[in-house]
Amino acid sequence: MYTIPKEVQSEVKLTRFLYLKDFLFLMVIGIFTFVSSDLVHSAWRTLYYFYCGLLALWLMPPTRSNPGVRNWRAYFFWLMTDFKPYGRNIKGWKDKNDEKTI
Repeated sequence: MYTIPKEVQSEVKLTRFLYLKDFLFLMVIGIFTFVSSDLVHSAWRTLYYFYCGLLALWLMPPTRSNPGVRNWRAYFFWLMTDFKPYGRNIKGWKDKNDEKTI
């Protein structure tokens, strides 16, 4: 039976531990895993399925530092961050007092 959420911003629960966004994330990872399984040698395919399943389960829960964001979303934002304003370059961190790198 579908339960109506009390507030608009709450996540839709499918089961006790599974939300709609988690289910869609698992479906996307599952489709990606089965489509890309042809690129893996047949002897390693079972291990590849196991690895992708563990990776999906590890990326689903909320982060410890920001409970409103899932792990996969936090890593996505981290990968898309531009580090140039923070002084990071290819060789290392720039010293504020000196032009050479550390």
